[in-house]
Amino acid sequence: MEERLKIVEKRDRLVEEMEKLIEAKILKLNERIVKLEASRRLIEEHERLARKKKRWGSCQIVSENGGTILKRTRSHYDLSLTE
Repeated sequence: MEERLKIVEKRDRLVEEMEKLIEAKILKLNERIVKLEASRRLIEEHERLARKKKRWGSCQIVSENGGTILKRTRSHYDLSLTE
């Protein structure tokens, strides 16, 4: 009987650990989704501006430190937009 109780307690601990691991993985995936959505919005904004203003010139989309930056390549300065 005591051995069975130990097995049940061990199983309960393992279930709790797995739940914590799953929650942590979900949080990481949600953070990744937020970053991808921000990048998508930035790209859409760039495309909108490119259609609106032909003078925008060529731009380069660069990913730095988990963020996306637009850099203007045909100019004496860089125009960087971040979210």
